[in-house]
Amino acid sequence: MLLVIDVGNTAITTGIYNENMLVGKACFDSDISLSEDDYKNIFIKEYGDEKITCCIISSVVKELTQTIKSAIKKAFEIEAVIVDSSLSTELKLDVELPETVGADRIANSYAVLKKYSLPAIVVDMGTATTFDIVDKSGAFSGGVIMPGIGMQLKALGTGTSLLPELRAENIEKAIGRNTKDCILSGVIKGQAHAIEGLIKDCESELGSHPVIVATGGYAKLVKHHMVSDCFDVVEPDLTLEGLKLIYENIK
Repeated sequence: MLLVIDVGNTAITTGIYNENMLVGKACFDSDISLSEDDYKNIFIKEYGDEKITCCIISSVVKELTQTIKSAIKKAFEIEAVIVDSSLSTELKLDVELPETVGADRIANSYAVLKKYSLPAIVVDMGTATTFDIVDKSGAFSGGVIMPGIGMQLKALGTGTSLLPELRAENIEKAIGRNTKDCILSGVIKGQAHAIEGLIKDCESELGSHPVIVATGGYAKLVKHHMVSDCFDVVEPDLTLEGLKLIYENIK
């Protein structure tokens, strides 16, 4: 079985594939204070009964990349593949500094390259909200990075003396009648409308209507608050799917 691991700033999302089927999935906190052995024990507890024969990792947390790779070697006696800009795939990184493109964005872009018509935009709503643009030639041609919902809520709570730090939850009305609803409206509805506007800007620059694929933990929440239903697909496990497809391409 193939173990796929997406190391994000907030959470580590993992899954196992039996051929083309995602048959198991688990998430836990990204914690740079944990050792290789700590993570080894986490992986053994979660997947110790599975026949893990290969592994591929995307990571946007520099401090954890080698720690996780070493933990996998200790847990399953295999060498994990690390996704970065130097990895040879069919995806061309047509940007000014290819080496700065995040591994998760490479995985997302590769997934839409293989699965959808082009051009395409991946809107990934996690700690940050990112747009990954795959143009009609099949190249990653850039995108957008903005603070995600959780980051905005945390910033308001920690960066002000009177506003509380909230967790994301659904809000129906734009006009809040208490502090909590005002914050949720501004952050969640604001994110939804910002995404809609940015999609229109990107469409204009691309010169054609792209396929819009949404992913990430806040995708369904944000979709609910959009004026226009501009997501063609919501695919929660797109990054994991991209990792699987990359591994199949390079093995």
